[in-house]
Amino acid sequence: MRNRKNLRLGLTIVGIALASAFLSMIPIAVKAQSSGGAIRGTITDSSGAVIQGAAVTIVQASTGETRRLASNTAGLYDAPNLPIGTYSVTVTATGFSTGDRKGIEVQIGSERVIDLQLAIGPAEQTVTATAEAATVDLATSQTGGVESGKVVRELPLNGRDWTTLAALQPGVSIVRTENPVVLDVPRGNRGYGLMMAIGGTRPQQSSYWLDGVNVNDYAGGGPGSILGVSLGVDAVEEFSVITANPPADYGKTSGGVINAVTRAGANRIHGSLYEFLRNSALDARNFFDTSTLPPFKRNQFGGSLGGPLKRQRTFFFVNYEGVRQGLGVSVVDTVPAPSARAGDLVTGRVTVIPLVAPYLAFFPQPNGPIKGDAGTYTFSAQNGAHENLLTTRVDHHFSEKDAIHGTYLFDQGATTVLPVIRKRSFLNFGRF
Repeated sequence: MRNRKNLRLGLTIVGIALASAFLSMIPIAVKAQSSGGAIRGTITDSSGAVIQGAAVTIVQASTGETRRLASNTAGLYDAPNLPIGTYSVTVTATGFSTGDRKGIEVQIGSERVIDLQLAIGPAEQTVTATAEAATVDLATSQTGGVESGKVVRELPLNGRDWTTLAALQPGVSIVRTENPVVLDVPRGNRGYGLMMAIGGTRPQQSSYWLDGVNVNDYAGGGPGSILGVSLGVDAVEEFSVITANPPADYGKTSGGVINAVTRAGANRIHGSLYEFLRNSALDARNFFDTSTLPPFKRNQFGGSLGGPLKRQRTFFFVNYEGVRQGLGVSVVDTVPAPSARAGDLVTGRVTVIPLVAPYLAFFPQPNGPIKGDAGTYTFSAQNGAHENLLTTRVDHHFSEKDAIHGTYLFDQGATTVLPVIRKRSFLNFGRF
């Protein structure tokens, strides 16, 4: 009997586990707008009366993705979770001419309200209008702005860190008093990402999103590599900065929201190759530099490629970016003065015993000011760094109502100050 009871209990536990695993795989319709946008509106006739059951067709220009739906009893239609891009909306109803609206720009986190009015007439008659650029989302109370992929890729950025463009929005300021990310300055307790205050809040109160996944670092700050930058400019389609009233879709924030989405493939092949060089040829000496300027050279290079695996159905995009940097840093150390090495101290003469004398050779002779028993020795330490970032994305459309996309990001870097200090960073991120 006991064995039978144990067997039944074991089968029950296995059944519950299998049911939970199955239910977790069932897709659930949600209206979160963190990785896309939405188009909604009302269909009316020329008198202003709502039209029920009007057929609404929404088509994305670059991929041909089509969404079909019908207006409800109040004449409303709603298309959430649309990938960012340019869309057209076509509406047909019995006894009315066809309404067509083109050039609708859906941005990340946007909710475009597109109301259409149909005239009485044959369905073969089409009334086409071109949508004007929306300046305000009428369906949301959030405030902020959006930076397009063209702006992100074409504006000159120091280190090609796309998060620095968030400071273009009102209410966003970069914290200038924070210590820079270098090996001899502790920043581990604050993270290595760019420190920004959004809407007067602390940097750790902001939330960072990539393709609908929160990517805040371990310290609660923004994402950043060992170099203190967020690479992947050519993999960013656009990003938004919400400075106030973020919707509950985001969560995990009491400050602002920086929300980015990666580029996707289209029906045509597109790509780029690039290399950026920065060196010390035009750099100015700082207070601690000697007459010889410390050497500096940074190469950032890579390429991107996107296109269709199957037209109108499956698309891919891949981006690689590498960084190779050699940075000379002026280091000021305190060393014994020549008189102190011989035993002539400010407090009086002492004897340098033979057991101690060999260790004095480890200290270089001062090449700067000497004060009392100590002097300064300034030298240029070589800070080497290399980083490799790979971003891939695949989109697949099963039908007009079902689609899936996956993003995989791999980022690994290391910095070295010769001869003994070495730090590493590693990030592996996947999203489906």
